[in-house]
Formats: sequence, C-alpha cells, structure tokens
Amino acid sequence: VESISRYSGWPAGHVYEPDKDLKCLAAETIAHVAKFKRARKVVRQNDGIKRLVSLLDSVKTHPHHSLSQVELDKDIEVARCGAMALWSLSKSKKNKHEMRRAGVIPLLASLLKSKHESMCIPVVGTLQECASEASYRLAIRTEGMIEDLVKNLKSSNQELQMHCSNAIFKCAEDKETRDLIRKYGGLDPLVALLTNKDNKALLAAATGAIWKCAISKENVKRFQDLRAIDYLVGLLNDPNEEVLINTVGALAECAQEPENRASMRKANGVLPLITLLTGTNNQLLINTCKALSQCAQDQDNIGY
Repeated sequence: VESISRYSGWPAGHVYEPDKDLKCLAAETIAHVAKFKRARKVVRQNDGIKRLVSLLDSVKTHPHHSLSQVELDKDIEVARCGAMALWSLSKSKKNKHEMRRAGVIPLLASLLKSKHESMCIPVVGTLQECASEASYRLAIRTEGMIEDLVKNLKSSNQELQMHCSNAIFKCAEDKETRDLIRKYGGLDPLVALLTNKDNKALLAAATGAIWKCAISKENVKRFQDLRAIDYLVGLLNDPNEEVLINTVGALAECAQEPENRASMRKANGVLPLITLLTGTNNQLLINTCKALSQCAQDQDNIGY
C-alpha cells in the first residue's frame, strides 16, 4: 500500500509525471484495499491522500482545446479513479479531515457538475460519507452542491439516485439545506423514488431523505401536495427494517399537521403503526411512538 500511494500522484510541479494508466491502476487498487481500516491508515501516513486529491484536478491541468478526445477521456478517467479511492478512504474520520485540508471540497464541487454519470457516482459517494461531519455539510451548501445533487437525483441511473438521496439524507440535518432542497425542486423526485419498491437500497435512501426534509413545515406542505402520505403508508408493511425506520420517521414529522393525520387515517395507516410496536429495533420503536403520539391528537384515531 505504501508503494501504491507513491504512484497515485506527484506533488504539484514535479517534472517526472507517471503514466496516466499507472495512476489509474494505483488509484483503483487503493479504492479496493482501502475498504480495510489498516490500509486507510497506511495511505494517509504515506501522503497518499494529498496525491489522490491532486488527481481530481486532472481534467483542468490543460485547456480542453489543447487536448485530443483520447487525452481528455484519459484525464477524466484519472479523476474518476482518484474519486473512487477517496470514496473508500473517506470512511475514516481522520481521512475526511486530511482530505479537507488537501482542498478536496472545491474539486468535488467541480466534478459534481460532470455530464459523466460514472464520474458523479464516486463523487457523490464521497460526499455522502463526508456529510456526517458538520464542516462538510456547511461546505456542501456554501459551494453550491445542493443544486447539483438535486439535478443528479433526477438521473435515470438508480445507483446515482441512491447516493444523491443518501447525501441529501445527511445534509438535510440543517434547515438551510432543507430550504435549498425545496428551492431547487428536490422534493418531487424524492417522492417519485418511492415507487421503486424492488430496489431496497434506493428506497431506504429516498425515505431517509424525505424523513429529514420533512422536519421543515414548508417541505411537509409540498409533500402534502404530492400525496406523499399515501406512498409512505403503503410502505409500512415493507420487510426492510431501514425502509421502515425512515418511513415511520417521515410519517411522524408529517403527522404534526392535522391534515396529514387525517390522510394517514383514510389510508389505513394507523393500525400498521400499532403493529410495529411489537418490534425490537430501538430507532423504529422511537419513530413509531412519535408517529402514534401525533396521531393520538385526533379523537378519530383513538379507537384503534
């Protein structure tokens, strides 16, 4: 891993730049081995993170008009492989801090605008991992990345949609971000994703994003217009526990509004909530109790 880290890039201005194919191979190898904690530490200790971050700038090294299409495609591939490696490395908190110090944020913001889905997937995956840190969530908002996350959310690529939803799930902890998601039209595609019942990873990500977005009353109003309550109630019998946790969390937030409590009752959503009280998952029980406590404010729901 130490040797591979040295081949993943050279300090800026170094005269002897390794072949781009070798950089790609080194970065791809790091992406695989960095799934293990020890390897992530070794890469950081051998200055690998700075070198990998520098790969993200590959597509800007030369003016595009001076490159052939083959050369441009290779530069894009170098940046993509660097993003793949950083995605794996970002599972470490110390690596997240090192990546930020190395200037990864503006480079990720630039690559997020790429028209290449294969590029956007590892970029969003990295943002998704890093968004657990408040400093990254702030940077994602101030660098204008929320708009691009929403744009990619509307992609037809389900893997990209999933990672965008997960990134929104984490970023929507902050009110300013929730407002931006609504401003850029991100609530509509999130509700549309609720129809993908066979893709559990995507469904869990979408319900999680809706849950956090629903913390803002303005977003709940838009969810009402989109009839999100009906879709969410339809997921209360889903066998996937993560989907259930997020779905019930979303319903608990939406149920603070009397109109939504009535919608839940009309959609026969109260009884399935009561049934979930027999489960053992702590977060699911917390969300279920919160949802039922909101429902209990209406006398018509007491009879259940």
